[in-house]
Amino acid sequence: MIYEAFFIQENLESTLEKEVINKHITTSFRPKNTHKELYGKEAIFNIVGYGNNNVNEGFKVELVSCEDERLRELFNNINIPHITLSISKMDKAVDTAKLDFNPVDTVQTVTGKFGGFDGSIKF
Repeated sequence: MIYEAFFIQENLESTLEKEVINKHITTSFRPKNTHKELYGKEAIFNIVGYGNNNVNEGFKVELVSCEDERLRELFNNINIPHITLSISKMDKAVDTAKLDFNPVDTVQTVTGKFGGFDGSIKF
């Protein structure tokens, strides 16, 4: 598995050259242990911040609720929970966590379905 994440179910707009197709909140990159028993379970997030430095664009998120408390544990281990929306041709999605996120005027709620990615999404 390349990574496990909450895959966002709503369509989110982006502005930079390379839009992230499967927008998600990464919980683990190249996990030693996967959590396949949680695949397909959902969580609700509030988008509370927005950042864009013309190289990386993303949202900062907070967990509202989840279908299984083990999902909360995975979320709580993320240093800076965020969704990468898009990147420039010069950057990497991993740098989105380094953005200065400003509070959003209106909080938006999104749903994330937990799963893994190994070239395609697995629920």
